[in-house]
Amino acid sequence: MALTLSLTNTISNITEFTLTDSTGTYSVTNTGGWGAPNIAISDVEYAHLIFTTPAGVLYDIDIIDDLGIDFSTATTADLIYTITNDMVGGVEGDIIPDGVYTVEYQISDSATWDGGGNDYSITLTIMSYYEVQNSVFERIGEIPTYYNCGGCDNPYIKETSTLFMLLQSVITASGYSNTELFEIALEALQDIIEFDSTLDEDCGC
Repeated sequence: MALTLSLTNTISNITEFTLTDSTGTYSVTNTGGWGAPNIAISDVEYAHLIFTTPAGVLYDIDIIDDLGIDFSTATTADLIYTITNDMVGGVEGDIIPDGVYTVEYQISDSATWDGGGNDYSITLTIMSYYEVQNSVFERIGEIPTYYNCGGCDNPYIKETSTLFMLLQSVITASGYSNTELFEIALEALQDIIEFDSTLDEDCGC
């Protein structure tokens, strides 16, 4: 049985990606895990994350050199990779731009990919929606300002409700890894946010 890589993405901070090697240790119930009869973590000489952004730009991140992971002494608990926004073309500290990212996780016991050693890879799709989510939450926070006149038909509140509904569609599509529906809902949400018919505090009554 060969090594079967597994990679998961956890958003603990909307300004960076936290990728975890979830391959696990070899066992009778995890025959694709690290360790004999498969390669050991300490055998790894080449480890890269190949990011493709929503704009189609490719970033090659060397896990050993760029992230400082020493596979010769690492355990499964050490295989957590933090990718900040600036490493994939953004600005460090800014919210990760929205859209669909693909990440190819490459591992080899050779110093180079396709260098004659044992090469292993897996591709992960990540759908980011944290810019639009932040915008919608900011608008929700303004609702009390536009809710002062009872009985009026307030466009701001109706528009914000529509944005929140679309945001739920984006989140659901992301959860189901449906990139087609995700991109449709995200584009609609971005278009409405850009339009932004914010009214004065008199709510237009």
